Formats: sequence, C-alpha cells, structure tokens
Amino acid sequence: MYESFKEEMISKATDFQERASGWSLQQVMFLEVNINKFNTLTASSYIKLPRQIGSRKAVLNIQNNDTTCFAWSINAAVFPANGHPALTSSYPHYNTLLNFEGIDFPVKLKDIPKFEELNNISVNVFGSCRCLKMEKW
Repeated sequence: MYESFKEEMISKATDFQERASGWSLQQVMFLEVNINKFNTLTASSYIKLPRQIGSRKAVLNIQNNDTTCFAWSINAAVFPANGHPALTSSYPHYNTLLNFEGIDFPVKLKDIPKFEELNNISVNVFGSCRCLKMEKW
C-alpha cells in the first residue's frame, strides 16, 4: 500500500513539473500519512439485537439461518405476518414475491438501489454502533 501511494505521489509530482507553468517541486518538507482500518457494513444472517434496541419492541428481527436476512426483512415489511412475526415460517417464501435477479446474498449496500428498482420498493438502512455510550441527562 505504501509503495502504491509513493508511486502515485511521484507520478503526480512529475505531471505537475511537466506542465507549462515552469514551476518545479524542489522538496517535500513534511508529509503526514494517516492510515486507518475501515470496516465496511456487513450483513449475513440472524444476529441477536442489542438489548437497548430489542427491548423497545419496535424492530422486527427475523430468525433465519441462511444469508438471506435482507430478503426476509423486506418480505416481513411488505407482507406482514398474522402470528409469530420473527419466524420465517410466518411468511410466504420471498422468491415467490420479490425479484432478486442479479443480486447475491448476503446483499451488499451497493446492491440495494438495484433491488429497489427491480421491485419498486424504497429501502432505508440503519446502523447501530455499540461503541458509543449514551449519557443519561
């Protein structure tokens, strides 16, 4: 990664010097590079809700044991269950009702607009960070 960055900076400096301005880069007096690990939002299967979310009874968490949690969640929102809303057996199978053509599971964030277009459905994605402490006032 460092070598790639270094080569790109040398290339940009060379391009800059070759322009008709007549300017040239003599030295770099200071360079600070900060590298951080980036964890992308991922999804897979059923994950138990954090207590502070689950205890509010406002979020439906479908108990599936495959990688199609997105499909079951959409299915539950569009076709509400009469009983046992957290169980997949309470819903018709999503493949009979929704179009997932060209979408791999687990569904990536970048694939949600494609799903929305295929099904004329709008999807909102919310995240939760367990690392933040909520202060009580």
